[in-house]
Amino acid sequence: MKKYFLLLPLLLALGACSDEISVPEPDFPIDDPDWELNTTCNFSLDELETASALETFNYNFLKEVAASNPTCDFCCSPLSAELYLSALANGASGNTRNQMLKTLNVDDLEAINALNEKIMHCLPNDNRGSCVKISNIFWVADHYVINPEFSSTVKTVFNGIVESVDFGNPATVPTINKWVSRRSKGLIEKILPGSWKEYATLPMVSTNAIYFSGDWGTVFKPENTRTELFHAPGGDIKVNMMNMTYLTNYASHEKFQYVCKSFAGSYNHIELFLPADGVSLNELMDLLTPEVLDNLRPSTYHVTLSLPAFKVENRISMPEIINNMGINVDALDLSAMGLGTVSVITNQSTSMKLNEQGVEFAVAYETPIGTAPIGPQPVYPSVTVKFDRPFIYHIRPANYNERPGVIMLAGAVVNPRI
Repeated sequence: MKKYFLLLPLLLALGACSDEISVPEPDFPIDDPDWELNTTCNFSLDELETASALETFNYNFLKEVAASNPTCDFCCSPLSAELYLSALANGASGNTRNQMLKTLNVDDLEAINALNEKIMHCLPNDNRGSCVKISNIFWVADHYVINPEFSSTVKTVFNGIVESVDFGNPATVPTINKWVSRRSKGLIEKILPGSWKEYATLPMVSTNAIYFSGDWGTVFKPENTRTELFHAPGGDIKVNMMNMTYLTNYASHEKFQYVCKSFAGSYNHIELFLPADGVSLNELMDLLTPEVLDNLRPSTYHVTLSLPAFKVENRISMPEIINNMGINVDALDLSAMGLGTVSVITNQSTSMKLNEQGVEFAVAYETPIGTAPIGPQPVYPSVTVKFDRPFIYHIRPANYNERPGVIMLAGAVVNPRI
């Protein structure tokens, strides 16, 4: 199975109208600059404490998005939202910066920067069967003078670029869309739809993109996929139900079942949460806190898993969500960046698909416990878990000691479609 997603928070800071000007076509960087990536990272106790605080933001953000999409499929990226707000906080001043730090649940911006710099070096990878790429660009109207300290922080902490552009040039918007399409491997063709004239007076567009693809460590065989019923809120629907039995981590809570499935060649995995009968998705979402998950204690089982293939594409309008989390988007003080006070529109676009296809190499693994042991094999209990009703998923790094608890993608499947 290959799993893909791209996550793009988009910041549009709206300013006063100006006359259209004609300039030569700009020459923008399409790819982010390369920097050395670490295959392993050791986090200090202070960094792990910051990571724990930011994990609370991850779950708060996810709950706000879920509350705004109570009856339909959705997916979002808490990590992408955290990187976006953290980077923007470096350009904020006064009450705006205080609101951002309070929302992020950390009162020390330098601590956030130190952790994010390490995550940006450790999380991206391009190994066999797995690819994670994170990109950041601030496209700023060329009549602003950007604080060099902000540009330096974006580069050193977030491996990003602050690029001066003319939004009055008809070539600017197509170039930004080209950057998005390139970084998403074509999954999202445009982040700025419509005519370039709609964006001619923008002070800034900020794009943060996370692209992920991963082969299953243990693949679903296409011949085991069957048409079955999924019990959606509006009535039963037919889905392509994938089936397999494999060795993995499983846990049972009184309100839900937990199953883990790993991707090959990486530390990343998907966590699947199936609510018990009578438990709503909203109730399950409220239960999925760091405290509950830390106490879940999964153990090794032979799991017979039935999981529907699905894809999700959505665009989340974020102003209400961010306002609910304590940030006044109508008057952001970005004077530390060089913009002054602006109002913003913030959106996150997501494209994701999950199925049994895309195995590109013959040797794959699920987890270390799935490798062939020496000597007698232990006997593990067996369990059957069928995701034939709405459920929740998280995609995140599996090894929390080396990669703190970030959630790259999360969402709910209510009416699966392919």
